[in-house]
Amino acid sequence: MKKFVIGLVLVFLVLSSTTVIYANVSNNDDVYLNNPSDFYIAQETLVSEQNKTIIPLTQVRGLDDVHYVSYQYDVIVKEGYTLYAQIEDLGFTQGNLDTETLERLFNFDVTYETLSDGTYNKTLFSQAEDTETVRITVKVSMNEPQSKTIVYQLVGGSLTFETYFFVN
Repeated sequence: MKKFVIGLVLVFLVLSSTTVIYANVSNNDDVYLNNPSDFYIAQETLVSEQNKTIIPLTQVRGLDDVHYVSYQYDVIVKEGYTLYAQIEDLGFTQGNLDTETLERLFNFDVTYETLSDGTYNKTLFSQAEDTETVRITVKVSMNEPQSKTIVYQLVGGSLTFETYFFVN
């Protein structure tokens, strides 16, 4: 009986460890770009910290004001490729602000930082490739609106945009 219980416990441990390994592989949310035809799009809505308001860079900050909001993305890139990020599809949740007005009103400062070199397996049985992990920071700031009409259209709305990542 003792051998049967020990055998049953060993079988249970083997099966549960296999499940854990499989769960880690299938839960992989890494953004991995290894081909010039690959791309990744992150859709964002400009939201500052809780109870904070983004204001133009020329304005004096109040207690609950911020001059910029930043977004960070970590992307794994196959060695030998250069990562690029492009801001596209600017929109606003309220008012009739066109893309040109939004491009003049908001600034997007994109910086790249290589975090680490390593290897990456896309799946459990694929061959490992030499890679580097790159952190992209998109810093969004606001210029002074050109008219009171634009200011009134901004009140209560949010900027929406997409960050498009690709390699070359």
